[in-house]
Amino acid sequence: MLSLRKTLFLITLLVVKNSYSQNNSYDISDSLLVVTISSKGAILYNVDSIEKCKFEANRFIENETALILLEKKKCINNSVFKKDSITLFKVSFNGRLYYIKEDDLVINNNQKRFWEDSLKDSKVINLANRMHGQIKTLYDKLLKLKIDNIKQAGIGFHDFRIVDESEYTNGTGLYFTLTNFSKKRIKYISISIIGINRVGDPVKDIYGGTVKTIKVVGPCDPFNSYKFEYEYLWHTDLVDSFKIKSIQIDFFDGTKKTITNTRNLIIQDDETELLQTLLSN
Repeated sequence: MLSLRKTLFLITLLVVKNSYSQNNSYDISDSLLVVTISSKGAILYNVDSIEKCKFEANRFIENETALILLEKKKCINNSVFKKDSITLFKVSFNGRLYYIKEDDLVINNNQKRFWEDSLKDSKVINLANRMHGQIKTLYDKLLKLKIDNIKQAGIGFHDFRIVDESEYTNGTGLYFTLTNFSKKRIKYISISIIGINRVGDPVKDIYGGTVKTIKVVGPCDPFNSYKFEYEYLWHTDLVDSFKIKSIQIDFFDGTKKTITNTRNLIIQDDETELLQTLLSN
């Protein structure tokens, strides 16, 4: 299951490839597409705060995240990191603008020289800004599609965690937060889920079955979130990921709802904007 971040990574590559194929004066190997280098990921900073060199963190991104480089900036006499100056780059991520520290980027001397030369070239800057605009348009469309799917289903999941229950026993648990995005009070929810191992195959139980059914007991009020923990959902340590097969919802008014299109109901950790949008509507 692809998150918006992973989907945008693939789309970014396509946009970059198409943009550079239309402009033969630039080599795709020296493109403005960059990745974070830290194994712990990196922090993206608010544009407005960096303009004043205040370093207000906006979000955290994982390593190997696709970014588009747009502008270089240096903060002088910086007290936050106890350095005389900090070099940053304005970047496009998921169609939004941020700043990132130069130290967090994959960079060598050849790339650094290329970037510095590129940022002086109006053609390169125009190309990068055009790519940013294309990514923003695509991201907004994907975001709207996912919002529409969750609103139609009336339910969404976030903060999913697959937990190895013990180093002494074979067992994997599933912890998650559920939000009722419908206008009706939920009584029960039955979630059919399939555990997936690291090579992409369904994990079978001792009877050969692959589908586990989680029973959520309410009440779940409209536009409220609830945390659930299911220990030893699988009596094996082989579960690496999962997919939701179907959902059955029982409301307090006696009506029922079955959801089989579940692929867009999981709000990933890096999709906080989506969650905020859903809760504000």
